[in-house]
Amino acid sequence: MKTTTLAIAILTSVPLFSQVPLTTTNNTLRHGDILCKIEVPYVDQGEKGSDVVWHLPAIPADGKEHLQAINSNGDTIVIYEEGRMQHFLARNDTLYDKGTQSRRAHQIYAQERPVMHYPFGYGDRIEGGFTGEGRYEMLTYAVTGSGYTVADGTGVLTDGEDTLRHVTRLHTHDEYTLDYGGDPASRHLAEDRYLWYCAGSRYPVLETWQLSLHEGGTFTPLDSTACLYLPVMQQEDLEEDPENARLLADLDAADASAHATAQSAGPFTPIRSSLSSDGTSLTLSYELDTDAPLHILASDIPGNLLGSIHYASRPAGTWEDHLTLSQRPVGGVVAIHVECGTQSLMLKVTSNER
Repeated sequence: MKTTTLAIAILTSVPLFSQVPLTTTNNTLRHGDILCKIEVPYVDQGEKGSDVVWHLPAIPADGKEHLQAINSNGDTIVIYEEGRMQHFLARNDTLYDKGTQSRRAHQIYAQERPVMHYPFGYGDRIEGGFTGEGRYEMLTYAVTGSGYTVADGTGVLTDGEDTLRHVTRLHTHDEYTLDYGGDPASRHLAEDRYLWYCAGSRYPVLETWQLSLHEGGTFTPLDSTACLYLPVMQQEDLEEDPENARLLADLDAADASAHATAQSAGPFTPIRSSLSSDGTSLTLSYELDTDAPLHILASDIPGNLLGSIHYASRPAGTWEDHLTLSQRPVGGVVAIHVECGTQSLMLKVTSNER
């Protein structure tokens, strides 16, 4: 079932960034859902904050696919995946992590770890301690730790050609100790998980996970994974989802309204751009009539993201920006996407050497 379709929109004359909170109506785990996730190369989590651009990894030709089945009974929720079960409890509007188990191992919490309290929006945070016991093969241990979940960013996910808008990122961080009661010695571990939710998709679009061991006064990464849940597959393979369909329709209507009211004369003059002869840097010059948010994405023709510039509010005046590209553009051609208020622009520039 290999596919690279993301079912996402190319930049248009509407704002790139907005905040859509996670809610029980649109983003809770639902009984009977079966999700398909595809393994992708691990990507750096990028920046936190508002108006952020995150990199959307390409799907490798040999990317492995895994199915997740969700079963819920009252306040108990279980996610099944390849012989592994992850347990959650839902109390009122708060979701708690109860632990995991497989054929040869388990880690179950007597004091559950709070994961999220709905609704959850940018800047919100929930934290708490957890305790329990675990077993791996013939080893048993006690686990004690604490963690937090924070919505630390809003912005877009892009592969340089296509862009997912209305994205909220969650960061979950846990530190815990496994005490084996003697030999071997206890281990101090940390887990960091990042989840990118796109408005209109029931589940995260992108997820990364990293496990680190604390030794010698620092944390050393031990293992990491990343996976992609394609929005088009969420929309096609899951049961009918009228709540998210309604949210998508509302966002589309708002975007269309913003596009219709955008004037041809906007806050910025046409951008004058030039690419260095070696294709390693881009120069952009323009004028702003009024203070306005400004977002510029540069990519090459295959869609590789080469660089970006973001101003929450760029003052009126004459400006020149210099952007160092992450790599030389394929074919010596750079595609530039610009958003300034409700005004948008798309242009291409080539280097003198092709």
